[in-house]
Amino acid sequence: MKPVEFDYYADGKRIVLTLSDEVVAIRQDCVTQPGRLSPQRRRVLEPQLRPLLRGWSLTESRNLTPAERAELQAEGSLQPVFEAAGAQLVALPEVRVEETRPQQQNALKHWLERQEDLEVESGTALSEITVVRPRSGRGEDAVRLASRVFQEVHPEAATPRFLRVVRRPHPGSEASIPQPD
Repeated sequence: MKPVEFDYYADGKRIVLTLSDEVVAIRQDCVTQPGRLSPQRRRVLEPQLRPLLRGWSLTESRNLTPAERAELQAEGSLQPVFEAAGAQLVALPEVRVEETRPQQQNALKHWLERQEDLEVESGTALSEITVVRPRSGRGEDAVRLASRVFQEVHPEAATPRFLRVVRRPHPGSEASIPQPD
C-alpha cells in the first residue's frame, strides 16, 4: 500500500510529509484521567505512552481499539503523526499565517471571511500573524489548510503547528528512542 502523503510550504518550498500508520499522538489526560477509560484499559495503555510536550504522548496505533480511536479523534484528543527528514511530527490543529504586506493582509482577510471550515483566533486577524484552526479539530486538516492558504493567498508563511520528535541515542544503549526537542 502506498504511503499517504500530505504537504505544506516552508520558505516557498513544498515539504512532503508521510502519514504514519504505526504511531499516533494522544492527549495524556485521556488515558491518565480517572473515569475516562476502564482501569484495565488504563493499565494497558499507560506504560505504552511516550510523553511529549504540552500534554501529548505518542503511542502505537495498535494500542487503541477502533472505537477508542474514533471517540478520541472526534473530540480532538488524537492527532496524526507524520514523518519527514528523519523526524516525527505531531500535527496539531492550528496554522500560523504570517503576512506583513498590507495588500496581502487585505487579501488574506477577505479569503478568511469566505471560509466556513475554520476559526480565526480572536485578536489575530488584524495583526501580522493570524492563527487559524480547522473546525474539525484535526491536525491533518491543519496541514491541508496551511497548504491551501499558501497556494490560494500566497502569504509570506502559512505553517501548521507541529510537535517535532527526533531520535536521540538512549544513554547506555545503542538503541534510539523518540524524544521531544
